[in-house]
Parts: sequence; structure tokens; C-alpha cells
Amino acid sequence: MAHALPDYQGKCRNLHGHSYKLEVTVKGSNSESGNDMVFDFHFLKELIQNEIIAKFDHALVLKEGIYPKTLTAELEKEFENVVFLPFAPTSENILSFFAEKIRKILPHAVFLHNLKLQETENSVAEWFADDNLPNIKNIIFDLGGVIYDIRYENIADKFKEYGISDFEKKYSQASQTEDIDLFEEGKISVEEFRNYIRSLSPIQLTDQQIDDAWNAIIIDVPSERVEMLRNANSNYGIFLFSNTNQLNYDKFKVDLKKKFGFDIFDELFKKAYFSHILHIKKPKIEAFKKIIEESQINPSETLFIDDSIQHINGALETGLSAYHLQKGEEVSQLFDNKGNLTSETMAKIIHK
Repeated sequence: MAHALPDYQGKCRNLHGHSYKLEVTVKGSNSESGNDMVFDFHFLKELIQNEIIAKFDHALVLKEGIYPKTLTAELEKEFENVVFLPFAPTSENILSFFAEKIRKILPHAVFLHNLKLQETENSVAEWFADDNLPNIKNIIFDLGGVIYDIRYENIADKFKEYGISDFEKKYSQASQTEDIDLFEEGKISVEEFRNYIRSLSPIQLTDQQIDDAWNAIIIDVPSERVEMLRNANSNYGIFLFSNTNQLNYDKFKVDLKKKFGFDIFDELFKKAYFSHILHIKKPKIEAFKKIIEESQINPSETLFIDDSIQHINGALETGLSAYHLQKGEEVSQLFDNKGNLTSETMAKIIHK
């Protein structure tokens, strides 16, 4: 790989090359892999080959924006692999760049421990995960699928009894119809939403039938998650951001107060934001910006936890850090018994 350091006062400001050597160390539990390995070396090698080596081997790496456009155009015309980066291509910067790329492609139970990039026999840069943990002061939790157990299929199953055979295509974790979007943003009333549902059914549905089917998604908030929130509240400013609607909201507010004896949204969170009250929903960037501004939180010090990748991507666009909770993963396990994020959790936090 060849590079040049134009801001450096020495020979390295000139175009020159090195035969780099990259060492990658990961950690994890062999009990979670299913094959008594932390991570099969073959697959690790394949990931590094595809993500790093294939893109940077025999590449000309330069800092973007400092060379005349005529020169950069000529370089790209003359050479097959020219890479422009938003920083000076020192070993230290390149190693940090590699670390972020590798962390994002590792399996969920495998963590990047450290990297070592050898430029010459005597010139080595090292990166350690423990030295690069984000300074998290605030956490924004999703509700459904993170704090509250839900099951989208329950709604579809219930509506099938009413002759709506394909409701899973209209409402799922990944996507939903425009009318449901409007309902979740509080832009149509409960009655207008019920009429929308009636338009899909071959039989005349009562308000109660529609409400019961729609609320079938709601299952429970386990007590251990409330305890986790209490503990986390001692260490972080915690917030909630939920895509929801008036029908579900009215249902779970009553149910949870009856179960726990208090309003968990008022007592455990600095502020709970609900899309139908906020009138905007995830993953819209403006929604996250609105919460950041109103809460007066620093995005670089704030973690967003959600189980939907489209919401994670929206949060990242605003400068928030994010943790994508996987299916079957328990949010309480992201914290120790004192309410601090574990080192394993910190290692899996992603940034833009």
C-alpha cells in the first residue's frame, strides 16, 4: 500500500509505500459458537480479506480534499486502486479506520479485542478496544421488542379470524402501510384507523374486535427489566423513544401501572417519547434530532438501543451511537447488576 502525508515535515510527505502486516485479535465465548471455537479462523480470514485486504492491497491511499481535482482525476485514471480517506493516512488513523470497519462485520457474539498494524520493522501501531470505549452518559431505549415483549404475528393471526388473510404484509417489524404510519404519528384518529381496518375486512368489525386484535401485539414487561432500568438510572440519563399509537398506548399504560403500581414511564425515564404524541416516528432523522434538541443531550455521549436495523441506521445518521439488539437477546444482559453497560456491550456499540 502506498500513501503520502502532506502535512508531515519530512520524507514521508512524499509518495512512498510499505508492505503492511495486519494482526487481528478477537474474543468471545466458545460456548456460544456451537463448535467449541470463539470464531472459525477461516471465516475471520475471509472477512478481513473481503473488507480490508481486497480494498487496500496495492492501493494508493491519500487524504481527500487537499489535491487539485485535475491531479486526483489523473491519478484515478492512471491507477486501478486509489483510495481517498477523510484523514491523513497515517498508520494510527488507518488502524482506527480498520477497527471500526471490522467491528461492524463481526458476528454479534464476537468482539474485536485489538489490532496491530506493522508498517516497517520498527514502526508499529496498535489499537485496543478497552482504550476506545465511548463515553456514554445517556441511553435512549426502544420500547417494543426491547423493554416490552411484543409479537407482531399475534395481530395477523387475530385478523385472519376476521377474513384479513395477509395482514402480515401490511404490518410487520420491517415495514407497514401508510395508514398505519399515519396512525403511529398521531395524524389520523382512532376512529379513522378503525375505519381503515374495516375497509380490509369482508365482515363488519366492531370497535372492540379491532381494538382487541390490534392490542394482541402487547405481551409483557418482565420485572427484571424494570429493575435493570432502576439500576441504569443511577448511572445514565435514560430516555425512551417508541413508535406506537393511541390504542396500544392506552392499553399498556393501564396494564403496566396495574402490574407495577406506578407509571414506569414517568418514574424510570427522564423523558418518554411516543411517536403518536411527538407526531414523527423512527427512523426519520428529524425525529431523533427533535429528541436530541429537546432533551439537550450530546449525541456523541448517547447510546440508542433498538431491535430494528432501520431505526439503528436512522439514529447513526444523527451522530448517536447504537446497539442493535438481536432476536432472542435479552436487554438486561447488556448491563451488570449495578446498571453499568458491560465491556462486551461497549465493544459492540456501533458509530457512524
